[in-house]
Amino acid sequence: MCADINGAFSCATAGNACENDGDCCSKLCGENGFCLLGSSFCVQLGDLCTDNEQCCHGTCAIEDGATIGYCQVQVGSGSRCDNKLMAGEVCEGDCAACCSRACAPHPTSGKTICQPPSGCRPEGELCRTDRDCCGGDPDADLPGAGNATCEDINEQGIGRCKNRGCTPQGGICKYDDADYVEFCGGNSTSPNNCCNFLGANSNCALDLLQIPRCDAISECREAGEACATASDCCGGVPCVQDESGAFVCYDPPGECVPASGPCTVDADCCRGSLCLRRPGAATGTCGDGSVDPPDDGSGGGPDQGTGGGGGLECAAYGQTCSQSSDCCEDVPCSGGRCLYIIK
Repeated sequence: MCADINGAFSCATAGNACENDGDCCSKLCGENGFCLLGSSFCVQLGDLCTDNEQCCHGTCAIEDGATIGYCQVQVGSGSRCDNKLMAGEVCEGDCAACCSRACAPHPTSGKTICQPPSGCRPEGELCRTDRDCCGGDPDADLPGAGNATCEDINEQGIGRCKNRGCTPQGGICKYDDADYVEFCGGNSTSPNNCCNFLGANSNCALDLLQIPRCDAISECREAGEACATASDCCGGVPCVQDESGAFVCYDPPGECVPASGPCTVDADCCRGSLCLRRPGAATGTCGDGSVDPPDDGSGGGPDQGTGGGGGLECAAYGQTCSQSSDCCEDVPCSGGRCLYIIK
């Protein structure tokens, strides 16, 4: 018997027939006329899942006795991101819809998704421990240290970052430059209250990925020193977690992190690989991969594929490039990286 899997969602799950992208929960209708699963590195709301770690919201609703469920909204205790899209969700080119204020193509599906910021996770994004969050490490030598926690109100191992007080180093902030406002469809709803050692309310700047983040340190950080984003690090090297979970500037063997090295975003990795990071985890590993469709045990049926996978021949968003033809999905090569430069 065919049963409704995804509750109140009206979209079609992976493997069901579709006429266009809008029919599918993934916003990705395959050439064969069936919805594909992998428009992003995580599974979209309403689509099929077998565990929490597959979903962009970190929550997979599975009925008792069932093996497959659907991704649903993870409700937090209230943040500026409650009505915005989280990292990995399809954003249809609208950066103002994203918590991160960055919307760019996924390198294998071509769908525009909310880009995860480098380094620590800002308010509203998924986390597993306090230290995953910007301001969540009270021992870090950074403005706003100790101002954030990872709230797992559903007690499922994956929560959402929550700020208290001023916005810590690396947090998303209000950036009112005219060029940025025009590019991103209006003023940010983020507060203009970045922490710093002097208590001023400025210090909001675009990071290496053109995401507005609090930046109140006066000098770049060397390898092994505390950081919140790659922009904090001298030379823009990756900001990743060490064995204790603290974010520190990483010293890669070259201009990018090779396969099996640590990363927080695709931009950290060398061309041809992506940052493989499960939803909720702040740090991952550079390598090949994509979202795998859940195994329903049927052994057949319509293709529920991911829309991509394997090694990339092009450079993903934020990765290094020499010319625009190096970049995936017609993203321009700007200043040596595949980026939409705002200013």
